[in-house]
Amino acid sequence: MAPRASADFVTAQEAATESHFHGIMLTWDPALLAAFVNAANTVIPVEQPDLQPSQWLTEPLGSLTTQGFVQDTMAYLAESGDYRGTILSPLTPVQSNRLSRRMGQIEMDRFVQACAKKLPEGSCLVSGTLFFQDPNTDGVPTNLPSPPPPHRQIFA
Repeated sequence: MAPRASADFVTAQEAATESHFHGIMLTWDPALLAAFVNAANTVIPVEQPDLQPSQWLTEPLGSLTTQGFVQDTMAYLAESGDYRGTILSPLTPVQSNRLSRRMGQIEMDRFVQACAKKLPEGSCLVSGTLFFQDPNTDGVPTNLPSPPPPHRQIFA
């Protein structure tokens, strides 16, 4: 299945213009991340032995760590812009669009979806917060759309 359509990070409720968009901070749920990595290391290789890990992961299955998964995923997302820790910034409008596409690609990845289906239904692995150069609009949730069923949402 093709990746979902790119999400527009700036919602209709926000008065900010593209030129003021500065970056996004991703917050990983530690309990869900641990369960996700556990599924990646122990459950998925048994249930779906032919399923290959995501292309951006550098650690081998069975040895995947939460820290390694976050670092690899952030590095993959950062190919769309610059990052420090869990913050992708600064982002130009073009970089923002690329980041949105990458997030959609990750969310639709077969390996990621297999692991996500081992998490509680309705849970999201990562939440995003948008930052603008205008302090009146800082800290806006991303409000990303859900992928089509039966896929699980990874980024909220």
